[in-house]
Amino acid sequence: MFNPARRQLERVIHRPLATVHRPLAFSFQGRDASHRRLVAAAAMFTVVLGAVAWAGPGQSAAPGAQTGSRVIRDAEVAVKQPGTHDGGGMTTGYLFFEDVKDMPFYFRKRALHPGSGIGYHQQEQDEVYYVLSGTGEYTLDGKKIAVGPGTALLTRKGSSHSLRQVGKADLVIIITYPRTPAETR
Repeated sequence: MFNPARRQLERVIHRPLATVHRPLAFSFQGRDASHRRLVAAAAMFTVVLGAVAWAGPGQSAAPGAQTGSRVIRDAEVAVKQPGTHDGGGMTTGYLFFEDVKDMPFYFRKRALHPGSGIGYHQQEQDEVYYVLSGTGEYTLDGKKIAVGPGTALLTRKGSSHSLRQVGKADLVIIITYPRTPAETR
């Protein structure tokens, strides 16, 4: 069955979904715990995107009643918020699965509306932004980098970063980072 959401996702990531998991198959030897958590979060991000792409209108990505799996749509979790970390302007945050305390990572989406941003701050753990649409200016350890759709941004623990929307359209990003052990209880 043709699924337009799946086709759009394949266009965004520039390859068929069936091949997305392959880059995650590498050795963890010599990797620290935060790197392993980040890779696990990226793997889950891939699974979630695949599940969302497979689900069509009126379909569930997974039955989930017994496992706690679920499907959440943007409209159910959208919250208007000021730019995080004193970034200024207004944004819309999508805080998916916030109530699932045993999930090892956060999965969020944020729309940075014109003139808004995520303020410059030091990162406490690894974090990934993925740009879905719009254009922005990412600052990593003082260096400014233009970003747009299809750009993945990894900020490691100890680095400082910010993201600012530029242009006329919203800058829409996916954000994922590990929960601390205390947050998963």
